Formats: sequence, structure tokens, C-alpha cells
Amino acid sequence: MTTPADSIEACLRELQRARGRVQQMQGTQIRRADDRYYLKAVAYSWFKSHRPVISTMLDEGALEPVDAL
Repeated sequence: MTTPADSIEACLRELQRARGRVQQMQGTQIRRADDRYYLKAVAYSWFKSHRPVISTMLDEGALEPVDAL
């Protein structure tokens, strides 16, 4: 089982890679389908893998601001 610390580290690595990929894109919109699918996969991994593990060590409302973004 993944610990909350491992999950946070994995999440931060994924976000760093996603930010780098977005910064390489030209323009203000994400037009390529593979780029959209990649960013959807990052969001999906947050909600399905990382968030449940991290939420075990936090209060119920602590992740609401993150989810809202």
C-alpha cells in the first residue's frame, strides 16, 4: 500500500511533468488531442489514486480548494 508521503511525491512529480509539457505548447489553448488526454490522465490519477491516500491523513475539507481548481 502506498503511504501518503509516497503519494504526495508521485503527485508532485506528475504535476512537474505536466507543467513542463504545458509550457512547451504554443498558444493559450490546448489543441492537440494527445495533450488533452495526457492532462486528463494526470487529473484522473489525482482523483482515483493520490487523493484517497492523502485524504486519510487530512481533515475532510482540507482538499476542497485543491479539487476546486
